[in-house]
Amino acid sequence: MIDNDIPYAELAVIGAVMHTDGKALDRIALAGRDFEDARHGALFDLMRERHDRGEPVDHITMSVLPKMDPLFIDRAYEAGWSHAVVTSHAEAVATAALRRRLAAVGSRLQQLGGAAEATEAELRELAYGFLDAAMGSSVSQVTYLADIVEETVQYMTEQQQFVPTPWPKLNQMIGGLRPGALYVFGARPGVGKTVVAQNLAQTLARHGGVSFSSLEMGRYELHQRFIAANSEITLYRMKNGRVTDADVQTIRSNVSRVSPHVAIDDRSSVGLAEIRQHARQVQHDGGLAGIVVDYLQLMEGTPGTSRQEVVAAFSRGLKILARDLHVPVIALSQLNRNSESTLSGQPKLSDLRESGAIEQDADLVVLLHREKDPQTQKLDEFSITFDVAKNRHGETGIVRLDWDGTHSRITDPTAHPIQGAAA
Repeated sequence: MIDNDIPYAELAVIGAVMHTDGKALDRIALAGRDFEDARHGALFDLMRERHDRGEPVDHITMSVLPKMDPLFIDRAYEAGWSHAVVTSHAEAVATAALRRRLAAVGSRLQQLGGAAEATEAELRELAYGFLDAAMGSSVSQVTYLADIVEETVQYMTEQQQFVPTPWPKLNQMIGGLRPGALYVFGARPGVGKTVVAQNLAQTLARHGGVSFSSLEMGRYELHQRFIAANSEITLYRMKNGRVTDADVQTIRSNVSRVSPHVAIDDRSSVGLAEIRQHARQVQHDGGLAGIVVDYLQLMEGTPGTSRQEVVAAFSRGLKILARDLHVPVIALSQLNRNSESTLSGQPKLSDLRESGAIEQDADLVVLLHREKDPQTQKLDEFSITFDVAKNRHGETGIVRLDWDGTHSRITDPTAHPIQGAAA
């Protein structure tokens, strides 16, 4: 008989390891800290260490080791006679361990309440960190390519594998916005980065919530752009107080169209922790379809760190965030002003401001360009060029689209405007 104060599942796992001379260890992802009984945990860690070194971990070997209680080893060996169900025993141990860790998280969260010096964002990130650590790692299953042919075919043919952009010409080149990918759109000031981000956010919002971190522009100014892009009310009229009663009625009666499911965070000083926290809140509120950051060079870093290091850390962090939350991340980036001095005026990848790491981390880099009138030096009011300079998933090249600055939208002449039904 096994004493009631010794968890049977823990003993069964240890016994199964001895019955298989350690082979059962290759099928489970437990560690000694997952065992409630410290003796079980210490023995399990010892067996894993011996197995990793190629040493035997059978019943007899473990019984004769120094400081080992043979009776204890016998009891464990008897409990694990059915090594065929070791995974179910291991799952029971892992579940119990998770419950204990979650209970510990509750205590740590209570202690956080007394950290008066921490900001709200820091407290949230610490709390998420506690939960992530409590969840631990899952069992790594060995998967052979021949076993997942049908799954791969389904993945390739799924209609929702990516979200098409509003521009068919661009879709032909990049396919669309893929979950887990980082998309960087770079341009000099005033060319149209925010309009691109806004148009993409609007498209993503048809599939769920969008977390839009606008570090440069306030929420009301950005909201006006969404309204202009989805109606015939121009930005000029909204910015200069020339909105009519009919315009107001149009906005109020078309809320779902002029105000897509985009959550705007317009705090001027945010870092990765704040962006992650905002995105997770959107995800919690009803599903997350994408993240937009406008723009990289304005994100807050650690004081005393060079801007190159800061931006490099942000680009890497955003890539990790895309993979963790399994959504596309759209990040805007400034280009160096000296890119204007080139003969063609066309920007290059090397013009990405302050960090070559952006190019390295991004799955797609699009450089935006609008021609200047040689005499007036005004930007082209009717067209914009998308230079797909890097594309991890396909080809690169030039795409020319129609520019409509008065309505804050970019359209593809081969397709209908983004949402541009007349108001």
